[in-house]
Amino acid sequence: MNDYRQEIFYSDEESYILEYKKSHDRLSLEMFETYSAFANTKGGKIILGIDETKDASGKNQYTLIGVRDPQQQIEEIVRKISDRNFTNEDCIENTEIITNEQNQKKIIIIDVKESKHKPVYVKSKKDGKIQIPYIRKASEDIKLEGEELSSMLRRQNQNIDNQILQNVTIEDLNLQSINDYRRRISENPRFAPHDGDSTEEFLKHVEVLRKDYSGNGEYGITTAGLLFFGKHSAIESYFPNYQLDLYDYRTDEANVRWNTRISTVSESLNLYDFFIQSHMYLQSTTTSKFELAEDLSRNDRTYNQLKIALREALINTIMHADYFEDFHTTIEIYWDFYTFENPGKMKIPKESFFTSTASSYRNPNISKLLVNIGFGERSGTGGEQIFAVAKEDIVKMPEIQTNDISTKLKIWTVDLVKTIPGLSTNARNILQLLFKSMKPLSKPKIAQAINQTEYYTQNALDELIEKNIIEKHGINRGTKYSYKRSIEESIAYIKQRSAELEFPNRY
Repeated sequence: MNDYRQEIFYSDEESYILEYKKSHDRLSLEMFETYSAFANTKGGKIILGIDETKDASGKNQYTLIGVRDPQQQIEEIVRKISDRNFTNEDCIENTEIITNEQNQKKIIIIDVKESKHKPVYVKSKKDGKIQIPYIRKASEDIKLEGEELSSMLRRQNQNIDNQILQNVTIEDLNLQSINDYRRRISENPRFAPHDGDSTEEFLKHVEVLRKDYSGNGEYGITTAGLLFFGKHSAIESYFPNYQLDLYDYRTDEANVRWNTRISTVSESLNLYDFFIQSHMYLQSTTTSKFELAEDLSRNDRTYNQLKIALREALINTIMHADYFEDFHTTIEIYWDFYTFENPGKMKIPKESFFTSTASSYRNPNISKLLVNIGFGERSGTGGEQIFAVAKEDIVKMPEIQTNDISTKLKIWTVDLVKTIPGLSTNARNILQLLFKSMKPLSKPKIAQAINQTEYYTQNALDELIEKNIIEKHGINRGTKYSYKRSIEESIAYIKQRSAELEFPNRY
């Protein structure tokens, strides 16, 4: 980043998180389009008092021209951001005036944070009566409209599966699915028996059939009810992109893409039937074919932990999917890992997934339907249980990725060292040692632990450092080494180790 106190010409190009505005004599109203775009995307900096031109080659050049009356412009910004007729939220985290020491020209730097209540609107500079949301793409502010706007509005709605649907009746639901669900719920001691209830009475009890208090007051099928129990043709009429697939790619046969597929499309499955079939199949895959730990005495515990992790990953996938999105839910099984990918951005911070006890479901009513039959009862602990499969053994840490389109979870089933090809034996042994250690270790301790000389130990350490797998701390005799964990992994290890000290039998 440029030092704005010193530089006259600025080399930092405008970007996804950086925007320059001239705003010399008066505040540029285009600034508020960028404000909305940053608030609706990932946040960013708006810098007032810098002019954008192009040089002879057509390259952008940014010149400090300064803001004539910065205090006046800041006051105008504050007035507009505080006016709910102008914008619906204040997302300015910090504003500062900086004086350039070379020529005493002043600029304004505005830090805009990402909003938790998207979309953020601002009044159109052409028509003050219209409020428009923007998003940031590359270095441009793009008007948010159509399906992108609808998608953002859905992501902010905490109860999208609670809507009562018009023209959907009990006849659009699969009676066989409902009866199987009734059998399972009757086995849950927390629920009173409803054997004598009619199908309609039972559906009211589990809130699949609800009274429309905001409409005509009649009972109707909820979005969650249609997705969970609906006939496939009825689901597709409301959710044209509805598709969930499970693929088992573990096959050695040539020209065979997969050995098993469970699909809502080919088998006309609703969410309930897909969930039950997928859960049973996933549990059956945790066999000795997966080489989970080099210490064979730990396999039984790890298999059980893997079963729990797969169950929680499946529950999370079903609960958090945005079924309105044009993106399919896919579960894939490989020899070394599983992946669970669903449409929709994760509703809690990525770094908190493996440790947070807070629940934030996109589909809370689908969540309740699963809890009724014993799935997902430990609210907010799914991520912790998924992490636990790697916590004790040398299994690579689960990985979570999320963006505005989708969320993807990967659960590994092999030793960490097997995911990194080409390591020497000493490097493998050191990696296993540092992965297990919660604190950095010195070279003498590492050499002693792997039963090698310090010379060969140093060679192996250099090999791991070159591959960016471990990191070095300190200098000379104080030098120590540690496994290079991701932010999510580091937070998870610290929090779960702390929890184990306080609650030794928690996991």
